[in-house]
Amino acid sequence: MQPKKKNPKTNKLFIPKKYYDFIILALLVFLLYGNTLFNQYALDDHLVTDSPVILKGVKAIPEIFVTHYANTEGEFVYGYRPIVKTAFAIEYSIWGENPFLSHLVNILLYLAVCILLLLLFKRIFKRYHPLLPLLATMLFAAHPVHTEVVASLKNRDELLSLMGALASTILIIKYIDTNRVKYLIIGLISFLFAYLSKPTCIPFIAIIPLILYFFTDIKLSKLIVITLLLLAIALLARYLPQLYLPSTFRPRKFYENNIRFEDLWTRIATGMNILLFYLKKLIYPFPLLYYYGYNMIPIVKFPDIRAILSVLFHGSILVYAIFKLRQKSIYSFVILFYLISIAMFTNIVRPAMGIVAERFLFTPSVAFSILLGLLAFRIFKNNPANKNIPYKAIYKTVTLVLIILIPYTTLTISRNRDWKDYFTLFSSDMKYLENSVRANVLYAGKVKDNLKRKLYRPEEKNQLINLTLKHYKQALKLYPKNDVIWNNLASVYNDFIGDNEKAIKCLKKAIEVKPDKPGYYVNLGATYYNSNKIDASRECLEKCLEIDPAFNKARFLLSGLYLEKNEPELAIKINNEIIKVDSLSDKAYINLGDIYIQLGDTALAIKNWETAVYKNPGNINICKLLNGYYVENNNPEKARYYQILATKPKKNQ
Repeated sequence: MQPKKKNPKTNKLFIPKKYYDFIILALLVFLLYGNTLFNQYALDDHLVTDSPVILKGVKAIPEIFVTHYANTEGEFVYGYRPIVKTAFAIEYSIWGENPFLSHLVNILLYLAVCILLLLLFKRIFKRYHPLLPLLATMLFAAHPVHTEVVASLKNRDELLSLMGALASTILIIKYIDTNRVKYLIIGLISFLFAYLSKPTCIPFIAIIPLILYFFTDIKLSKLIVITLLLLAIALLARYLPQLYLPSTFRPRKFYENNIRFEDLWTRIATGMNILLFYLKKLIYPFPLLYYYGYNMIPIVKFPDIRAILSVLFHGSILVYAIFKLRQKSIYSFVILFYLISIAMFTNIVRPAMGIVAERFLFTPSVAFSILLGLLAFRIFKNNPANKNIPYKAIYKTVTLVLIILIPYTTLTISRNRDWKDYFTLFSSDMKYLENSVRANVLYAGKVKDNLKRKLYRPEEKNQLINLTLKHYKQALKLYPKNDVIWNNLASVYNDFIGDNEKAIKCLKKAIEVKPDKPGYYVNLGATYYNSNKIDASRECLEKCLEIDPAFNKARFLLSGLYLEKNEPELAIKINNEIIKVDSLSDKAYINLGDIYIQLGDTALAIKNWETAVYKNPGNINICKLLNGYYVENNNPEKARYYQILATKPKKNQ
């Protein structure tokens, strides 16, 4: 009896071979970044988690398209990235604050980027060996330098931008292949999507024409038209929002990027040195750090040997690429792709925040991955343009790529753990960031925040205090003209050590650097007050109001100071000034009630306390006080009213 033949149509496990590459890619991406699912928020994720617009959910989408990307009142207002903000707003509407699911979205977006890259490679390398697209994409997916983009939720803008740019490239190639205008239109819309996610897609204005030149038979006239269309969309997305967006405010700080203060030739020399930095990160991605800034990247001038070597190297490969341009050499394409995509991050024309960053290598690493894939063939003397390479030779190429992927994967998975949360990231990178001003400040600030929020044993608390002092002092050693750090250091002496004299010295340094900052005078005045130096305190607080008459915090402190000196009339006057500046506040009325009680004027005290409750019905202590007063004075109606207010549950109380 013959066995029954299996019907392949009924085999539910059958997967067409054309999907194998995508399955391999998906498995690799989840292997690489699956452990980010258990991370919390880190670094700049607060731009997302603390955004009042995003927290409104989907109903805020219209508002998102008419507001800036980042808006921290009093610090900065800048950027226009409505796509990424919309994505986070939709997320918040569905599941609220959930880092697990947010990290899952980042992984899926990264997978989408890798799939689009694979599709692009399959098209542009259709005359090459079919393994080249998959190997190059796997090398891209596993490169550890991408951990900042995938593990940091804030950097979702980079994912969406590259995703839109790659989709645009594929669709415009489809337009050239089929001559169907709909692909061009959708491709241009995809590029607009990329730009509105983050303008780091700008290099694709040149990269897309470059790809069309090398891998299609496009006519020059059509190539020019497509380039102009891409440029027009970028200009439209750049300048049209300025017609309805409020003005921007983004102070450029020396310790974020000191290159902007140098002359052109110094910027060029340093920019060439920065190109060597990026090349090193691509070839040897260790250590990976969340931030660089001043003083991590040295300012160099010609004839510095590093700048000269960089000019010689990058000049040579550029000359080679141009020389091989007409022959459409694949290496000419790779070189030009890399140089175009990295050029905007050299700091020569437009200095970047932080000077350098691993996320800036997201697009340039595409070219590097292609080069690695090509070299994996060439090292065994195989021509990647030959589709009929012997099996043994292919086995060697695949083995070599796998050997590269092993350390890539290990480093990526390990690095993801560093992005677990703010403190883990700062502490793990600090050993490499001793010369970074901002890194020292961020680490010290996070330790200080933990000291305020958590309880520690005395010995452990002292260790953390010393750690905070160490990194604030290191930041000041690197850049002593930073007034904010002096102020923060003073707060450590005030809040955790009780050393008023050292705090006073630090605050005087802060004022020396920034004499027009009213808050520093308030802090100094409060410290003088704690040191029982009443006259010095008064002088500082009055100086604050001289600089900023609306700075009510100084008036509140002056009110207490006047009472301390037994000058109730001045205390009353200063509280009335507070009311003129901020009529909605209840605090000045509470102060006035307290003052009038001391003066024996109960009627005026009750009147001010009642006004305070009218301004803020949630002030339980004052409500209880008024309830007791009216009980004693046989006014049951008012006593009952304030009793109800005192016992009524209050939101955020």
